[in-house]
Amino acid sequence: MKMTSLVLAVSLTALLAACGKQETAAPEASAPAAPEATAPAATPAVEPAQGKSVFNKTCAMCHAVGAAGAPKPGDLAD
Repeated sequence: MKMTSLVLAVSLTALLAACGKQETAAPEASAPAAPEATAPAATPAVEPAQGKSVFNKTCAMCHAVGAAGAPKPGDLAD
């Protein structure tokens, strides 16, 4: 029983120590690093026919009737 209590106490202490908030000193002021220049991501080719097909299969049913506040296609008021 004493061994179980000891193991439990040590485990609990280790858990609390690992999860505790640790304050760190503020880093010294230094010049900001220059941002790295990255190349813009290439945009994929757009295929309007494929997009229209997906919309007609999965979206058009709800958007056609405005279900659950879905905007109706061509309705400029939305």
